Amino acid sequence: MAKKYAMLLPVKGGGVMQTFSISKREYKNLQEFELSKVVTNTEGKIYNYQKEHKEKIIKILYQLSQDNIANKLYTLEMLELWQTYLPSSFCIPEGLITYRNNIIGFLLDKCNGVNLADFLNNKNIDCSSKIFYLKKIGEILESLNNMRQYTDATSFYLNDLHPGNFIVNPNDKSLNVVDLDSCKIGENRPFHAKYLTSLSLCRYIPQKYKSNGNEFFNLEGDFIVNEETDMYCYVISILNYMYGGNVQRFSLAEFYEYLNYLEWIGVSKDLIQVFSKIVSLGKNENPAELLDSLKEVQIYRANNKIYKLKKI
Repeated sequence: MAKKYAMLLPVKGGGVMQTFSISKREYKNLQEFELSKVVTNTEGKIYNYQKEHKEKIIKILYQLSQDNIANKLYTLEMLELWQTYLPSSFCIPEGLITYRNNIIGFLLDKCNGVNLADFLNNKNIDCSSKIFYLKKIGEILESLNNMRQYTDATSFYLNDLHPGNFIVNPNDKSLNVVDLDSCKIGENRPFHAKYLTSLSLCRYIPQKYKSNGNEFFNLEGDFIVNEETDMYCYVISILNYMYGGNVQRFSLAEFYEYLNYLEWIGVSKDLIQVFSKIVSLGKNENPAELLDSLKEVQIYRANNKIYKLKKI
């Protein structure tokens, strides 16, 4: 079993974060955690772990440069500092993992359930259940907006918002948020986000989604993260579910053409208007309350296979 000891972290935010040292034997015997096939983990590898007879997971980081570790430590420290403000559904790391006196990753509770990406792709699950959990993402974003207004946690954003970073708990019908070490918090440098890249739809509206100035691939994301980027990723998540593909790769013309098709098959004009705002200069809106207007037949016809037949 891991030996626990305290270690001071040279990061902004102050305080002491727990660290857990694992032995050579424990390190060699780590069993890889089976991720969803639709989830790509680019920052580290996930392993199962037992601590005090409780199921945990360890994330061992790929990039262990001093700069990356410092940024990651600051992110984890700020998550711990603001934990009381964040929703209880957030799976926040509880400590660092060291091996041979070097920080290699971090420890957190194992979040049991079904990955939302798999849940949305499961043809045996009815559309109303899928909409129920997609709405919950919108509720989480609304709670974060309130948190930024009424607490000291004024600069927290999910950043890498996509279905693969949510876990459905069928027992209590809750939705847990994972992979929070990729969030934007405090003064950290946010990490790469699946839907926020230089090849995504957002690149066509540079006045709204501002580049962070990166010209070459590095550990930092491509865009400045804020409330607009989080809502953009949420809308893309909904549209990707409806389309059954990658709407974020559309050109502007393709995006508007698809919205016109959604209107043609009877999707609520109010909902389509909210969708369209992600490519306008105006403020993005939360579509959660409008999702109940979607009918199963509309979701069926919105799929790319039916949509492409209509275009022929």
